[in-house]
Parts: sequence; C-alpha cells; structure tokens
Amino acid sequence: MKLSILSLIAMLFCTTIVHAQFNSFDLSKYKTADYSRRMLDFSGFINGGYEENNKDSEDAHSHTTNIYPNLKLDYSSIQNTRKIQKQTFINLEIKPNNYLSTFNRQNKITDPSQSKLTNNTYNAAFNFNSENRLYFRRNMFFEINPVGFVDVSLQNYKSENTSSNITTKFTEDKRTLYSNISLPVRFGLGRLENVEDARMAIFILEDLQKNNQLAKAISDEDILAFATKITQLRNKRHFDARKRRIYEIQALDSFIRDNGFSGAQNAVYFSGIIDNWGYANNPWRVSGNRFSIGMGPSLGYSINNHLSAEKNFSFNNGLGISILGDFEKPINLKWQRSIRLETGYRIADVKNTREEKNSPTTKETLNNEWAYLNFNWGYGFYPDSRSYHVLSLNPNIQKEWVKPKNSTSNVSTDLVYNVTLWLNGYLYLSERFNINYTLGLRYGGSNSEVMTETIKKNNFATSFNLSCSYSIF
Repeated sequence: MKLSILSLIAMLFCTTIVHAQFNSFDLSKYKTADYSRRMLDFSGFINGGYEENNKDSEDAHSHTTNIYPNLKLDYSSIQNTRKIQKQTFINLEIKPNNYLSTFNRQNKITDPSQSKLTNNTYNAAFNFNSENRLYFRRNMFFEINPVGFVDVSLQNYKSENTSSNITTKFTEDKRTLYSNISLPVRFGLGRLENVEDARMAIFILEDLQKNNQLAKAISDEDILAFATKITQLRNKRHFDARKRRIYEIQALDSFIRDNGFSGAQNAVYFSGIIDNWGYANNPWRVSGNRFSIGMGPSLGYSINNHLSAEKNFSFNNGLGISILGDFEKPINLKWQRSIRLETGYRIADVKNTREEKNSPTTKETLNNEWAYLNFNWGYGFYPDSRSYHVLSLNPNIQKEWVKPKNSTSNVSTDLVYNVTLWLNGYLYLSERFNINYTLGLRYGGSNSEVMTETIKKNNFATSFNLSCSYSIF
C-alpha cells in the first residue's frame, strides 16, 4: 500500500515538473537545423468554349469560340546552414488567348449583314527573386539579392463588318514589354532563426504528457533534438501528399520511440501526433535580431506600342541605399513580439520617348528621387494549438521629387503617409462554439505640389469582420 502511494506521488511530481518545464522552455534556444530543398514543378490548364446561335425568322447565325491555355514552370531552392541562408524563386508563365466571333444574317426583308471579330493575345511573364546571405566572423554577413522580371504581351485585334454592301475593317496591333532588374548588396550583423518547429515539438510532447503516454522526463536537449528532426521532415521533398503524411508520421513515431520518449503503440498515442502534425495552429515564430545597410543599382525598360497610332518607350536607371532592422522576440511559448524598421533613399533617371503618326517624336528625361520610412510593430498571442490573436501597427511615410533634367523649375513633389492598426484572431471556446474576427483602422493622407498648385488629401477608414459558429445539435 505504501509502495503504491509513493509511486502515485512520484508520478504526479514528475508530471508537474514536465508540464512546468514545457511552459518555461525558451524557444530562442533553438537554432534552425541545416536543410536544403529544391523543387521544379510544371502545371497547366486549358479553358475554352464554343457557342452557336440561330434565329430562323431572320436567317441569322452566329458562333463564338474561345481557347485559353495556361502553362507555368516554377522553381524554388532553399538552403539553411550556419554559413549560408539563401532562397531562390523562378517563375515562367505563358498565357495565350484566342477569341473568334462571327455573325451572318441573310434576311430578304432587311439588309443582309455579316461581321467577324478576332482577338488573339499572347502573354509571357518571367520572374526571378533570390536572397543570398553569407555569414563570416560570427554573425556578420554579406548579402546579395538579385531581383528581376520581364512581362511581354502581344495583341492582334481585327474586325470586319458588312452591311448594305458597305464593308468596314479595323485592325490594331499592340505590343507591350515591361522589364526591370535590380542587384542590391547588403552588409550586416545578426541572424534570425525560425523556431516554430520547436513549438510543434512541445505541442506533441504536451499531448503525450496529458494522455499519460510519456515514458520519461523531457529535457531541453530532447526538445531541441526533436525540433531538429521536425525541421528536417518539413523540408524533405515529396511528390505525393498522402505518402508524405504517412512518411512523416512514421518518422515521428520512430524518433519518439528510439529516444525513449514513449513506448506506447495505441490509438490515443497516434491520434495525438496526427492531430498536432496536421491541424495545430503553428504560425511562423522567429527569434533574433538582424541589422543591415545596403545599396544597389536598378535598370528598367518598357514598351507600350499601339502600332497603328503611337509608340512609347521608357528607360530608367537608378541607385538606392537603405537601412533595415528586424527584431524578433518569442517572449514565451504563447507570446511573440516583432519589430521591423526600414528607411531608404533612391535616385533614378527616367527617359521617355513618344512617337505618333503625323507628329514629331518627343523625348523627355526626368530626375526622380524617393525617400521613405516604414515601421512595423506587432504582438502575437497563441494560447494553444487552436486560438490566436495578432495586433500590428504600421506607420509609413514616403516623399517623391520629380523634375525635368537640367532644370530647377517645374519640380513636383508628392508626400504620402499612412498609419494602420490591425487586430485579427480566432477564438476557440469549445467544440461547438468559435469566433473569428478582424478589426482595422487606417489614417492616411498626401500633400502634392505641382508647379504652383498644392493638393492636400486625407482619409480615415475602418473595417471589421466578426463571424461565429455554434453547433446547436
């Protein structure tokens, strides 16, 4: 009897210690595990239709056809080590669209008429975005982040109408090209670590403990090792979603048993793992500080041509400098504080050329300058694996100066400022009752000066959304 009482007291004592240890675990102890992932995916679809209409009383017939295919190629590469943090995203999308519509009426009472319209467009877009951070000498880093895009669109429009033996035709060809490339380079100090996988490890261990499935007291080192395994699982490439889930659950089970966390093999044990892994609300949690100074050139070129009427060309080149600071603090398992501060200055020359039929070519060069300051402050509260509440404050201000090159007059300025406050969340009250809400406040304005005219504007707006669900029976 005494032995049973002592065993019960020891079990309750260990349970209390484990629960307290989970609650006091410092997420910032986790340093994101090394991983590397590359993915190349092709996707596509085709939409289309055919419609035919007949009106016998007027001997009228019409038909319409439309074919719209879409092809996409997506590439991503992500790597994280103690020396390198990098991610690259490349996207290629092709979207042709062919439209044909005809109408033919041979009524003997009214004049016969015919019409035909074709509208063929071809669009292709290429996007490239890469972030490469190389660490040296503790937490100092060098960063290079090339970004670029090209968007090309071709349109051919033709219409032909015949009525009363008079035929009118209209043709328009349009060509557009938008492109830009920038190459910012940064130097900085500090590092941000994703720690949400450590939180996931604790979710699973807490459920095992609650269901009396834990076989030993869990140390901080156990939690960190479990989080490392979770990071590696999340970043393993799979091609089948169902097989991925099976592989991940089997790997989690093997790790738990191999490390002596639990020896259970029952439905309660597996349901706790599957529920947390698949359904727990576990948003990005980040820890650390990172500060950097950067600068970089940019080039842009665009064409907007209506070949039957006018041609427009624009070329710009610029240079910018910026300062960026990120400060992320997981205060504890339930609270997260985020601060971001960014300020910068950029100059650019913009050369515009316009060619019109029966008009002389016009050319214009503008000097543009921008200065901006953005601030983001936020708190997140995550009381459990279901509910969350996020508060964010975002003030920002930007000023732009535009003037013709080699001129001190005709300078236009534009000052824009905004302050937004957002509160959103999800409150799980019971199996039957939950609430989802969003509240937003925004105040902003602008002050524009063009020549001798000053235009001032301001705006205040609110928005809210509240929804709830209650299952009566």
